[in-house]
Amino acid sequence: MTNHFNQSRRNLLKTSIAAGVGLGFCTLPTFAKSTATNNSDTKFIFVNFSDGYPRGKWHPKQSSNGLEMNDCTAELDQYKDHIVFFSGCKSTGGTGHDGYKGVWQENVGQGSIDFHFENYFSSGMPKRALRLGVDTNYWGHGGFVTSRNLNGALMHNDDPQAIFNDLFGGDISEGNSIESRKLALLSKSIPDIELLEQQLGGLEAAKTNAFRTTSQDVNTELNNAIGNAGKTCNTSIFSSTAEGRDRRADLQVANAALALSCEKTRIVSLQLGTSNDSKVVESVSRTVPHDASHYSSATLPIYIQHRRWYLSKVTRLIELLKTMPDTGGSTLFDNSIIMVTSEMDDGQAHSSSDLPFVLIGGNNTKLATEKGGRLMENVGPIGQILAAYSKAYGVSIPYKNAPLSGLFHG
Repeated sequence: MTNHFNQSRRNLLKTSIAAGVGLGFCTLPTFAKSTATNNSDTKFIFVNFSDGYPRGKWHPKQSSNGLEMNDCTAELDQYKDHIVFFSGCKSTGGTGHDGYKGVWQENVGQGSIDFHFENYFSSGMPKRALRLGVDTNYWGHGGFVTSRNLNGALMHNDDPQAIFNDLFGGDISEGNSIESRKLALLSKSIPDIELLEQQLGGLEAAKTNAFRTTSQDVNTELNNAIGNAGKTCNTSIFSSTAEGRDRRADLQVANAALALSCEKTRIVSLQLGTSNDSKVVESVSRTVPHDASHYSSATLPIYIQHRRWYLSKVTRLIELLKTMPDTGGSTLFDNSIIMVTSEMDDGQAHSSSDLPFVLIGGNNTKLATEKGGRLMENVGPIGQILAAYSKAYGVSIPYKNAPLSGLFHG
């Protein structure tokens, strides 16, 4: 699959407004949005992989020249100058496979950090956020979602071609663009929704209010898409010579890089697998990742290889970002910060007291990295990291834990 053409930022939505939510674009906030603007050039990427890691095989080791990567994290070695590792990160969002309910949150029901960042970094963007999945529709303990608003799950879309088409669909019909026609239709419907809301009460009114908020967000996104013009994007990276799950992951990684490079959004989340990941990674083993996570001496190497496969998609994303120019002569990677987590630590024990947690930041981000890599040990509640992250970028979230000191500059 190769798509090689230049596309301006004024691109078109090729699916219905209702389908837009299902295509991985968040349009369902449930509280008053921030009106503040943030002039930072930073882009924010959130990655979750499934089923943790084998104890003792994740955290890097100290060495005379910096950090020595462990069995699971070998893929990250070449980028360790940009990485902060954490040990002793404790989740308060549920244990084992229930941990997916609390990913990227201090406590369940708080809303995940990527959701909250949207309210500060979506101004003027054609898409508030892009939510990408790789085989998240293989049910495992109900754990196939990561991002959450205050009422529940925000779904990730597993179809890379649908996402690509929605981002970069072609123009049609003599200047009467898809955006323009949808905007006209939506503008007529919003007053009707408001009238219906006034006539209802209780739960029905609340549901109608949520729908109206969604419609208003889509209305804003359509206006932004029409107004955004000028930047040319080369979409040729939306291609892969791989097959099966490798192919799907490669294309979703390309979608993530393109959405950021083409200024479609500043918020991307990528969910790799489900909690209890039951889809074969053909290039690794016929044993599915979840089965390998209940490891024996025979299956431990497979469990480790699955972890390395997940991280190889993170490094593939980094490599793409490093090739893409951004503002001020920087690369897109220079201006990006990537959070990588899982919903549990040891998959055999289903524990959650030492979650894998990595922050990867380019040269222009506020992340306080060190040459040779940095390991912050015995962190404690994960809320300390989230609080520090939010504070560094001026995002107001009522975390109970104090920010982890020294993690960010400024």
